[in-house]
Amino acid sequence: MRRRTWSWWVLAVFVLWTPVSAQIIEEVVVNVNGEMISSSDLSKREAEIRRDLKSRFSGQELEQAMQAELDSILVDMINEKLLYQRADRLGLDINLVYRRQVDNFKKLNDIDTNEGLKEALEKQGMTMEEFRTSVLRYGVPDAMISAEVRQKINVEPGAVDAYYEENPSYFAKPGVFTFREIGLLLKGSVQEADLLEQAAGIVADARSGTDFAELVDQHSQAASKDRGGLVDGLSVEDMSPIILEVLNSLEPGQVSDPVLMPRAVMVLKLLEQEVAHQQSLEEVRRGIERVLWREQMMAEMETYFRKLWAENQIKISPKFEARYNTDMYR
Repeated sequence: MRRRTWSWWVLAVFVLWTPVSAQIIEEVVVNVNGEMISSSDLSKREAEIRRDLKSRFSGQELEQAMQAELDSILVDMINEKLLYQRADRLGLDINLVYRRQVDNFKKLNDIDTNEGLKEALEKQGMTMEEFRTSVLRYGVPDAMISAEVRQKINVEPGAVDAYYEENPSYFAKPGVFTFREIGLLLKGSVQEADLLEQAAGIVADARSGTDFAELVDQHSQAASKDRGGLVDGLSVEDMSPIILEVLNSLEPGQVSDPVLMPRAVMVLKLLEQEVAHQQSLEEVRRGIERVLWREQMMAEMETYFRKLWAENQIKISPKFEARYNTDMYR
């Protein structure tokens, strides 16, 4: 994608007030219609993202997730600034947005009163003013997206029908088996003949009425033993051809003969079989609607932000332009 070049190459700075005589000089990362995103703003956002990700990831996974977030962080901050400015120009009721967001937050957290909200925030080390800032940072852009993009998305019934007809393989549901298994492992000095004999005895007990789960507990060495030997909803696509052939020969409730595998002898009891079939349009209609809605939303969002970036003055410091991905909407 072609990068936009700017006629300015002077790195802007601005002075933040401090209670002491020394002045703190900060780099301006982006100038959006005269409003600045500073290096400290960027650092603060990165720290917030890392704190959030650390609650879900660690080690290499954390670093990978962080890198994925950093790839779009500057564009996200610019978009927030653009949407906030547009909300101001269009006269969006900020207080109404705040009240709605607070009501949703209180409902989700079973908080009945504003005093209860204040107490809950204090436990998290957050003031009401900090909470308001945080809520509006996400609430205002979301309100603008809802008004100018989300509400305009409309998935026509004909589009759903066409998607279903054009993508039949998406809706072919493979056969699925649910069964119990007993696995006797071929290891060490254990002989194949001995395991086959043991398995034949297990089969005889099962067919004579002994509860299969009890036989699993007594004999199985397979990993499924802790689940009573249950293998639930295994697709034929993920199944050994040997096991598939055996299960296809059984009726629900039947127990197989001993099944010789490369490293084990198995005994299987079929519980349920779901035959491969093509899902009907009505079965998958809602899912298709969600897919098409997301596709439309993504396309409209890209168009919307490209227009915003083209209509507004966005000046990114060359230093940070080189460090972050900022070409998404140019």
